[in-house]
Amino acid sequence: MSLTELPWADELQASIQWVRKSSFTTAHAQSVQRRLKYWEDKLSGVIGGVLANGFSQIAPWHKTVVHTTERDSSVAPGDIFPDSRCFNFDYDHFDPGQPDKHGCYLFRRSFSRMQKLRQCIVGKLDASPRWKTFSRVIRYVRQTIQGGANGFTVRDPSETDPDFASMRERFNWEQMWVNYDTIRYADEIVKNVAFKDWKQAADIRVLVDKKIATTSLTRDRKTVLNAMEVSEIRRDCFLIGDDDSLYTHLGKEATISYISLPCYQIMWDTIEVGGPPEKPLSDAISTWDPLIIDTGVVSHEYYNVLPVCARLATTLIAESTKRTKGGYSMWVPECAALTRPPRWEFCTNPSNFNCVCFQRCWEAALMQVCEEHKECCP
Repeated sequence: MSLTELPWADELQASIQWVRKSSFTTAHAQSVQRRLKYWEDKLSGVIGGVLANGFSQIAPWHKTVVHTTERDSSVAPGDIFPDSRCFNFDYDHFDPGQPDKHGCYLFRRSFSRMQKLRQCIVGKLDASPRWKTFSRVIRYVRQTIQGGANGFTVRDPSETDPDFASMRERFNWEQMWVNYDTIRYADEIVKNVAFKDWKQAADIRVLVDKKIATTSLTRDRKTVLNAMEVSEIRRDCFLIGDDDSLYTHLGKEATISYISLPCYQIMWDTIEVGGPPEKPLSDAISTWDPLIIDTGVVSHEYYNVLPVCARLATTLIAESTKRTKGGYSMWVPECAALTRPPRWEFCTNPSNFNCVCFQRCWEAALMQVCEEHKECCP
């Protein structure tokens, strides 16, 4: 079935035309890149700092796809970064007669469910004393990094707070996950749970509890949440009851939410493939984290590509990227050629994935969307 034959094709066309007629928005798609200081740090002891810095300038830069350039700048209390537009969108009261400049409403049937799922998880995390303490550890680490850069020291609360000391010991200092606030941790939980096939699970409760309890934030990869908090997220947010051992036991809303999980990543305003052990795909908002020495710079402006078209292009390659059999690889020959884009057959069934492949395949996906909807052409 082509894109023009899909049941919402006419709605997409009307949405695009309505935004085009409006004059209050310049939101469009972008690609962004940033230098990987990883190479400089890795090679400086081998070839010297000057040569290592030079190599990091010519080595492939990290790539990011931006669905909408008009990202929110407000940060909710307790968070580190702004949230994406589609997670704050009012799906229940939006007037479809108004322009949807960020491209959220077209996907409302799935996005509204994913919004409620994330809100539920965030609520559970905000109510967890253990997560609150761990969040303080992350903020302490961020303040310590900022202090080191600006010549001041930050008092370690571990001296007087044994709970903080315990959580500080569990923090994954090797990976330094200093960009995780509550909504980013909720994202990780959803990514973990969504990656596995619920239909094949011998006991879906055990599977989902295990995935909720796995994290990159700690040294042992185990959550700081207790077993009761994990079960509450599974039961109240993913709607998998204590008696629902099989997929066929799930209620209608839980089943629809499961089917909607692949849409979760489309809601992010920015999207990237992070390096291991980060699972693809991720919100790329930390590309502009001030703690990163080299923040993102625009590599290409897609002035004619509306956010709804950018999100639609991502739907064509997101799941194939996530489920690549070969996994992550720094070097993928198909994506390395600068003179030609990767073949579409590769993008829909890639041998491996990395940030360059994702960004270049997203460009190829844009052309696929363009063939069906001329209004989406770059």
